[in-house]
Amino acid sequence: MLHYGAKEREVCWDKSFVDSFENVEIEQGKPVRRETVFTCDAPWEGNFCCFMHVMKVDDKVRMYYSGYEYGEDFPSFFCVAESKDGRRFERLKLHKYAHKVYEAKPSSFQTNNIFFHKLPEYHDNFSVFYDENPNCPADEKFKALGLYEEKIDGVRQPPRLHWSKSSNGIDFEDMGYIDIVGIFDTYNVVIWDKETEQYFLYTRHYHHPDGTECHWKRTSMISDIREIRVSVSKDFRNWTQLGPIQFPEGTEDINLYTNQVQKYYRAKNVFLGMPVRYVDRAKDIHNFKHLTLGWDDTREKLLENGGRLGTALTDCVLMTSRDGFHFERSEEPFFENTLQNEHNWMYGDGYAHYGMIETPSDVMGEPNEISLYMRENCMVKATDVVRYTIRLDGFYCFKAGKQGGTVLTKPFTFDGNGLQINFSTSIFGHLRIKFCDENGRELEGYDSNVVFGNSVDRKVDFEKPLSTLNGKKVRLKIEMKEAKLYSFMFE
Repeated sequence: MLHYGAKEREVCWDKSFVDSFENVEIEQGKPVRRETVFTCDAPWEGNFCCFMHVMKVDDKVRMYYSGYEYGEDFPSFFCVAESKDGRRFERLKLHKYAHKVYEAKPSSFQTNNIFFHKLPEYHDNFSVFYDENPNCPADEKFKALGLYEEKIDGVRQPPRLHWSKSSNGIDFEDMGYIDIVGIFDTYNVVIWDKETEQYFLYTRHYHHPDGTECHWKRTSMISDIREIRVSVSKDFRNWTQLGPIQFPEGTEDINLYTNQVQKYYRAKNVFLGMPVRYVDRAKDIHNFKHLTLGWDDTREKLLENGGRLGTALTDCVLMTSRDGFHFERSEEPFFENTLQNEHNWMYGDGYAHYGMIETPSDVMGEPNEISLYMRENCMVKATDVVRYTIRLDGFYCFKAGKQGGTVLTKPFTFDGNGLQINFSTSIFGHLRIKFCDENGRELEGYDSNVVFGNSVDRKVDFEKPLSTLNGKKVRLKIEMKEAKLYSFMFE
């Protein structure tokens, strides 16, 4: 039996609370491209800036990212910038590292925004997170994950995932490794889930096409399949590996990595991921002469040198979960490759930044929207960070067309005094919401009549006060015509 308490939002992204659908489908939203908010053109940032994360820190929006020059003997630098409004970012002025690493002396450190760098052990990632566990020590409120590789007596050791702690998100102390198996050359993600009071850790590994696990020494980036794995912990020290995340039976087994899984901040019971989808089109190489070659013939050089970076393509899809382990995945791109230009249809497209920020709309008087960030120009020139927006709760919705449709929820125990909906209709369309008993019989006095318009927080009126239903088992019957329903919440 479901139970919805006051101020608990339910997003209309899957069928988990639905008993029956009639002429209603789940539609995926599309982000709208806005402005370039930052260009990674400092000498230490290179042409392959990636693994970016945006988060609110006090009254600022902070962005972490890595700087790397593809094709050069260029170390990875991990950098930080901040913004007042999420629309323009500026590098923090730090004095921690000189970007000419081998020449650096403490007295010659330059002013730059490099907050972390370590050679030769650390590889290409260092992901920073704010720990929302209320019992987390103050000096661990920021945690970072990084792939650590080393050799002992010239022998390469298994890759390890190290974690570091910080009180301010700038100065980090290495705390050793997390004892799990994986490859880890990705943006590794950790989440504190207050509902289950445990950490979820999402990492990268591979399996063979027959489904068996790959050994780290015998993994092929060409023939083996990239997968997302999840581990859980109550204390961040002792971890239980659950294995690869699970999709419904029959879901195609494809390469997925850079998972970007996070708890959706407006609905406590939903995990939302934006993984990169990867495919190597080497067998279709005749197409590449018709694709853009890039500012400096980057693809042409990659094709001449052979290897997957010239023929692999990437984009971004959405996936959602109610338990952090079993996911449903979209089969259409979320951030997709658009019309060809000088810098797209390349390996490295579709890498969404981790995190999302709620920002004011560009249109005066309209409600806030969600800002997401994407990198552009990968490997071609200085990387641009571009802002996209999407409606609040707009990643998916229930949608009905002109013929109309109906959604009947599963029974749930009601707790609240009102109902608020995030919805849109055409001028001919409507929503109509009726409360029913647990057997589906409509209850007199609890019919909203037709509701039309376009609002993220419309209050729904009923003849009788909804508080009289508190503690009772009820269902919602939602009638829709030329309408979309994104979410609802009991007040």
